[in-house]
Amino acid sequence: MTPKSNRESVLCAIHTICEHRSAASKQQIVAMTGLKHQIVDEHVKNLRESGKINMIVGGFYEPADTMPERLVSVTILPMGRYKIEIGDLVNDISGREAFSLAKMMAGQLTAFRAGM
Repeated sequence: MTPKSNRESVLCAIHTICEHRSAASKQQIVAMTGLKHQIVDEHVKNLRESGKINMIVGGFYEPADTMPERLVSVTILPMGRYKIEIGDLVNDISGREAFSLAKMMAGQLTAFRAGM
């Protein structure tokens, strides 16, 4: 396994922290990587300038959303089926699959409304 560069370690720490919290502080990044504050500051600055991370509020960071914007459409089909289109991707799904998807999306909505 190849060792990570300090920059990769800082970016990985930000991703990991943000998976469990809403944003990563410099103190959390330092604790997770074991790097000195000055090194973390330098890499955070470079990652912001390159568009890899965003600052939410002073000292708190999150990975930049690099996913391209795509249109999303759902069409109700006969026989309890649905057509879901996301960008160029088109999928026909069953009612059971649609119900499972709806439950997952409801969980996302609940988390969003709770500010998570």
